[in-house]
Amino acid sequence: MLCIAEKHSVAKQLAIVLSDNAYTQTSIDKYTHAYTFTMTLQNVQQQMIITHGAGHAKNYEFTQNKLDSREFFKAPIHSKVTQYGTGLFKTIKKYINTATSLVLCQDNDREGEHIAWEAVEVASDSRKINIFPSVLPVVRTDYQKNIISEPSGGLSAKRARFSSLTKTELVNAFSNLSPLNTGTIEAVDIRQQLDLRIGYALSSLQNKNAGKLNSRMDEVARNSKKPRYTFGTCQIPTLGLCYLKNHKNFSEDCKLSLKSAIPQQLESKPLPLLIGYEESVKCQAQLKQSPYVQITCTSSDTTQHPPPPPNTIELQKYLKNINASTVMKTAETLYQKGLISYPRTETRQFTNDMNNTKLTQNLINGTYNNYVQKLINNNQFKSNLSRIESNNKSKKLQNDESHPPIHPLKCVSLTGLEQTVFDAICRLYLASVSFDCIRTKHEYTTKVGQLEFKATQTYIKEPGFTEILHDQKKEDIPDFKEAQKVEVQNLTLNNIEHTACDEKMTQLKLIEKMDQYGIGTDATIAEHIDNVQNRGYVNQKMQVEAAGKVISELYQRVNYNFIATTFRAMTEAGLREICEGKRKAVTVYKDVIELSMKLFDDVNYNLSSMQ
Repeated sequence: MLCIAEKHSVAKQLAIVLSDNAYTQTSIDKYTHAYTFTMTLQNVQQQMIITHGAGHAKNYEFTQNKLDSREFFKAPIHSKVTQYGTGLFKTIKKYINTATSLVLCQDNDREGEHIAWEAVEVASDSRKINIFPSVLPVVRTDYQKNIISEPSGGLSAKRARFSSLTKTELVNAFSNLSPLNTGTIEAVDIRQQLDLRIGYALSSLQNKNAGKLNSRMDEVARNSKKPRYTFGTCQIPTLGLCYLKNHKNFSEDCKLSLKSAIPQQLESKPLPLLIGYEESVKCQAQLKQSPYVQITCTSSDTTQHPPPPPNTIELQKYLKNINASTVMKTAETLYQKGLISYPRTETRQFTNDMNNTKLTQNLINGTYNNYVQKLINNNQFKSNLSRIESNNKSKKLQNDESHPPIHPLKCVSLTGLEQTVFDAICRLYLASVSFDCIRTKHEYTTKVGQLEFKATQTYIKEPGFTEILHDQKKEDIPDFKEAQKVEVQNLTLNNIEHTACDEKMTQLKLIEKMDQYGIGTDATIAEHIDNVQNRGYVNQKMQVEAAGKVISELYQRVNYNFIATTFRAMTEAGLREICEGKRKAVTVYKDVIELSMKLFDDVNYNLSSMQ
């Protein structure tokens, strides 16, 4: 059984887990290795060879070298082996002829499906490959002469799909191999072609007009590092989200504030500045006669249920102060070490194979021992968990049908970033299986003359899941009679300044917006943020730089949909429909290319008329 993983670290971990660390390693070259061992699968002893690639083994490039900018939309392209694919070619050629089956162990996501197909293409150079019951995808048909989809014949190629590198899940995956997803392969192939053509065409056009674009910058920016004006179908709307910041206007109002012991401060409703001043004089006069006011208090409890378990976006949001790309690289390392489930997932719904009682117990004796012990020793833990799971599965939560939510698999001692990310995953998961948070809300009301003052204070009655998620503790709730007199310590008049201010973009807000508008996927959002920073369009604080401003203004003038999110979201929706079998890949490709060519012509006209 010849097994191909997406990267070396996963191949090695597969070998360690499945062989119980009893494998033989062979080095094909400096970067490519194979692991050989025997194991029993479904009562049959299997000779296993696990090797790997390094991401995409093939990509597209233009057949001609020199092209005019607009010609990139139609010029011939061909697939070529990447620098990372040569090792995979050597390995497959070495082992394919003696293999009894080809098992594709690439990541169970959209890109992983296409990388698995690339391995099939590579293998077909040496042997006839049978992908039955999958149908042959309509991609690179010239390379399919030795690939079939028939009930028998050829070397069978199927997928091993798993979400964690644990023995139980891996044995189950290798015992229940599944067919390749043709729609997903076609969607990624179309996306690669579109990104290549649109990116090259518009990047070429922009850089030909770099002098005109540079002239739009101030002198300091113009004399600094010269930017490369690249275009990417996710890169530009990501920049657009940073550029199109919200503006909020505050009215010229004021509030009167009463300071007391409990509650500490009550406020009036917003008042026009002149009226507020007049009311302040009246209140001061009344409080001189008697500094006491009668405050009424109403009390009520509110219940907040635990959040669903985390997906990629929620993990990045929780760790908002760390670069999103760094978070994901660290999470990948934790996954490859067998400490967490697969971290690139859209799913927030508990899956049927998640044993949440066992997963929670796995965290005993770790950093969270006290909390976990308290949780599982609670007599209501099992019934509460059953209720949570039932509610979670009945809601229409995100589920990519490929991977479960991110969850920890065992406790270990870590340091640095690995500990920080692992801690976040543990906290987010434990919160999802914890008790409700109950808060007590006190609403206070009083009057000075005819002016009403109000205050609301909230206290933690039972912290529940917020104890592990936000380190919140149970709070003392003041015993306030329904109506009692309280001394006013001070009365102040506070202006609400009127000003127009930019709402600054942050990494957290950007991730939320990209997720909301479908810019990229859970697996690629961090990469797109890195791209706009590396191009010099935005800085590390997500504020737009001079080059980013020039490009944003260009596309805002030409077609707002491209600097906004509409174009990429439309493309992403088309790719999803290909995956789901709702649309043909060729139709989506044609629609996007036609729209992009129209954009190109509009940009070209705008740049031509620019002084």
